[in-house]
Amino acid sequence: MIDGHLVPNPPAGRAAESLALPWHYAGDFLAIEFWASPEATEAALGAALTPDQGANGHAWALFADWQLTPRDDEPPDSAPVQYREFCVLLDAMWRGTSVVRRTHVYVDQASTMARGWVQGYPRKLGAVSQTRSFATPGRASAALAAGTRLSGSLSVCGLRQAEATITLRESMNDASHILRRPTVSLRYLPLFASEGRHDRPRVHELVTDIADNVRFANAWRGDADLHIPRSVHKDLDALAPVRVGKGYRWSMSCTVSDVRVLESFIEPV
Repeated sequence: MIDGHLVPNPPAGRAAESLALPWHYAGDFLAIEFWASPEATEAALGAALTPDQGANGHAWALFADWQLTPRDDEPPDSAPVQYREFCVLLDAMWRGTSVVRRTHVYVDQASTMARGWVQGYPRKLGAVSQTRSFATPGRASAALAAGTRLSGSLSVCGLRQAEATITLRESMNDASHILRRPTVSLRYLPLFASEGRHDRPRVHELVTDIADNVRFANAWRGDADLHIPRSVHKDLDALAPVRVGKGYRWSMSCTVSDVRVLESFIEPV
């Protein structure tokens, strides 16, 4: 059996861009709560989802500094498994259940982008950065303390697409309420070499991750600012905030063991 989910697929599988599950993650997050135009968020939701009428355009902008180790027997390798990510989550409803939909996701590693496509994440390449905090005291350590200012930014093809700042005010016992809704994505794979049937995808389904052992630590809350500038080439600016809420910083670890299909949109041939 090939050990991996993506090409290239030699017999040993070690060259595959995505090794076998489970995948173990740990990372630091910056999250900014904001509200975009309800019309824009509805347009971005896509198939099977409807707006949450009480959300009024509610969304989250997340920056993450991730480290990953695959399977159960491999220690983290410093280069291939570290990446940074920016994503937007929109409040939505699916068959009466409150969910959030990933609509825009950017990462700074090609292998991570490809692995995300298997999971249904609409990942693209971008330059993502965020302030890191270190345990040793010093002016550059960005200590987790009241008054510390943290920032994050996203650039695509050399153009700034998003930037945020958070000024920490108070620590929190738990940050799990921020991700209390199930996160869903649209997994899509077009059909090629199909004699004019390119409009019939091979894979078209709404999915959610199966994540276990989710743990939170070092959670803080503070004042936030988020700016999504107008862009000629991207559509992220359609979700520019009309109002910004609080900002949050936390650390998290989890294990992703599979993806659950919630709904398939494949039509019978």
